[in-house]
Amino acid sequence: MAAEWRDFLEPSGPGRMRISKHGSMLTDAILIADEQHMAEHSDDRSPTQLVNTACLPGIVGEAWAMADWHFGYGFPIGGVVATDVNSGEQGGAISPGGVGFDINCGVRLCATEMTLEDVNPKALAASLARSIPAGASRKGGVNLTASEI
Repeated sequence: MAAEWRDFLEPSGPGRMRISKHGSMLTDAILIADEQHMAEHSDDRSPTQLVNTACLPGIVGEAWAMADWHFGYGFPIGGVVATDVNSGEQGGAISPGGVGFDINCGVRLCATEMTLEDVNPKALAASLARSIPAGASRKGGVNLTASEI
C-alpha cells in the first residue's frame, strides 16, 4: 500500500486533499493541504502513515492529517483518528503511538479500568484544568525563573 496512495489522491474542498479508501483502508484519509503542498511533499512518507492509520480496527470517520503533518513514528505527526473501542470482534484500537513520542508533544494516554459511569466528566475536566498548566495564562503549579527554564 506504500506508494499507491497517490493513485487515490484528489482535491476535496479548499485546502483539503482526500486519499480514497482502498486496499485495507476502512475509511478515507483527509490531509489539510492543497495540490501545490502535495507536489512539494511528493516523496513524503507521511501520507503512507496516514493510510496505515485508516486501517486501524474500530476507526470512526476519516483519518486526518492536520496542517502541520510530517513523518512520525507510526502515525504521522499531526495525524488524528477516532476509534470505537467496542467496535467489532477485536474492539477498536487504542494506540499510544498516536499520541507521540517526540519532545513532550503535550498529548498523553492514560489507560484505566474506569467506565463513563465511574466518572463525572465536568468534575474531571475542572480538576485537570486546575492541576495542569495549559494555554497562555500565567497560572499553574510550577513557577520557574528564566535560568531554571
